[in-house]
Amino acid sequence: MLWYMYMKFLQNNTLLLQLLFIAIIIFLVFGAWAIVQYGNSVKQTATVSFSGTGEVVITNDVATFSFTFSETDKNVAKARQMVSRQAEKAYANLEQSGIQKRDITTTSFTIYPEYDYIRPAPGKSGRSELRGYRVSHTSSVRIRDIDQVGNILDSISALKPHRVGSLMFTPDDELQEQAEEQAAALAIKNAKERAKRIAKQSGLKLKRIVGVNIHSGGGYRYKQYSEYALSASEGSVGGAAPKTPIEQGENKLIQTATITYELR
Repeated sequence: MLWYMYMKFLQNNTLLLQLLFIAIIIFLVFGAWAIVQYGNSVKQTATVSFSGTGEVVITNDVATFSFTFSETDKNVAKARQMVSRQAEKAYANLEQSGIQKRDITTTSFTIYPEYDYIRPAPGKSGRSELRGYRVSHTSSVRIRDIDQVGNILDSISALKPHRVGSLMFTPDDELQEQAEEQAAALAIKNAKERAKRIAKQSGLKLKRIVGVNIHSGGGYRYKQYSEYALSASEGSVGGAAPKTPIEQGENKLIQTATITYELR
């Protein structure tokens, strides 16, 4: 029909009017297309979201701690040798306790100079004098047999390291993954139940799920093995060193699920 009208128009009008007619047709076509696209976008935004949480409690079955050996000497090679011997002895003790090499990691090795400040004489400037080179070697250990944690800590502390880092308990990677899946499933179930209740109360008509988002939450509970406990375990007061008491605790894992529904 438009084409017939256009051909009749060509027979009776000038070029300028012909161009104007073409412009009107193009405007009408694109206007109709824009209206359709707007309607589709309105339909896509007709959604509502609901959130739910899932919680799983799991036993921490892996312990991790770090220890550092550090020595200072004006001869850097000598300082390195002393630290290396200490670290090798610690590694040997760990392997004798059943720790596998894959669970022993060297996390840091540093060498840097240390200086002493010499106070100035009257009328003169102060100066710095090299005390020596400090060599530090830090290692991290994962203990999978929780019953051995106290004994291993006592074994390492007996070597008198420069420091022992905080002891942290976490679940094994496989157990952690299973717990995350369980918590996520519980969170999704909780979100769906909330969606049904709220939809019933508010009169919303839910059509289908168009999106699911999982957020992790919660944290680890852990015990610390302090510097004070180390000095006590060395038995400096006399008699046998007391055994270090260890409690692994539990880990509470929380997942949050957000489910988006399309409305009818």
